[in-house]
Amino acid sequence: MPALVSVTASGSSAPSPRVVIVGAAGFTNLGDDAILRAMLAELRRVLPGPAFIVAGGPHPVAEPGIEWIHVRDIRAVDAAIARSDLVIVGGGGFIYDYDAILTPRDYFRGDITFMYPYFRAAQAASARGVPLYFYAVGVDSLVTPVGRAFARDVLSLASAITVRDELSLLEVRRAGVDPALVEVTADPAVTAGTAADEWRERPLGRVVVFVTRPWLRWAGTWTPSASQLYDTYVGWLASAADHAAEAWDATPVFLPGQRYNDDDLETAAEVVARMSAGGRARLVHEVTDDEQYRAALASADAVVSSRLHPVILACNGDVPVVGVAITEKVRAFFLALGISEQLISPWAACSKQVRDALDRALGEPDPIRARVQTGLARQRSAAARNPVVARELLALSSARAR
Repeated sequence: MPALVSVTASGSSAPSPRVVIVGAAGFTNLGDDAILRAMLAELRRVLPGPAFIVAGGPHPVAEPGIEWIHVRDIRAVDAAIARSDLVIVGGGGFIYDYDAILTPRDYFRGDITFMYPYFRAAQAASARGVPLYFYAVGVDSLVTPVGRAFARDVLSLASAITVRDELSLLEVRRAGVDPALVEVTADPAVTAGTAADEWRERPLGRVVVFVTRPWLRWAGTWTPSASQLYDTYVGWLASAADHAAEAWDATPVFLPGQRYNDDDLETAAEVVARMSAGGRARLVHEVTDDEQYRAALASADAVVSSRLHPVILACNGDVPVVGVAITEKVRAFFLALGISEQLISPWAACSKQVRDALDRALGEPDPIRARVQTGLARQRSAAARNPVVARELLALSSARAR
């Protein structure tokens, strides 16, 4: 189906492409929602009047000018791909198998969880001859032969792949994808900027935001060894929150990054219950969209996060950060910024390490900020390549059609 035609400011006509974005937005992960907004903004800057169909979760992102369908509605996704000029899978990190078992039987029966909706959309685009672009994706640990084989076979269908960090590149190469297909860029969220308004519910005085998550949970529960590690994690986070309250006279604010499937507030409540100064802590329920999320993070004096995107959005707001490297994507981002001393390994951490990192964030923020801004400048320059690849694919496809 031919693309629509838009008229540019100079009066000349240009094709208006139909773009399908298949991603993880809409599942209450506010970082994934922020990625989508950033992608739409940067694609609109380089494409002539694009029409977007977004295949995401059951909680649509309130973004004007897009059509939203559920990523697990196979017929709707197929129909959208059939009338598209470009299929984008991404951004975000949904290519991994370290906490799930992927079997060929489940995959080919249409398992609606895990990587299936994204990989199936990629296969549908390839089957229809629609240009396929994996856009600034994060590829985390692929630990099983089946996971690596699926990742290799599906990613190899793409016309182009950009990954958001060097660790993702290593995983892609390890899976056997042709290196010529893959380019390292950066996460689109580094271009998101800060919220238009301040967080109106911010407590008075100094604020330290904590973003926790149910670490090491498998199928809704913990093995005995995982339970012990998780208990240690909760304990040293409680110690860090007590330190923020007692040594820095700060309000520890627990901000959920996700509520669907993994409910961060469940872990936050456990941390607060372990605190000596738990009466000073605040569990946040009212931040439910990524605009409020960015405002809350940018208003903090420091952010301690076990998730990647609170770190990115806090850095965008010039807020000093402490990262807990529960996943390799957190480690990769801190290494890219050059602030590895602010990174905590959850496997070997102790309360003192977290307190020391928090002391640096609150007591010596300027050196951290300076390195973060230098690192962010590099990341934003790399991220600028993401939408350009989309434009190049559309131009190549249009030229072939002629």
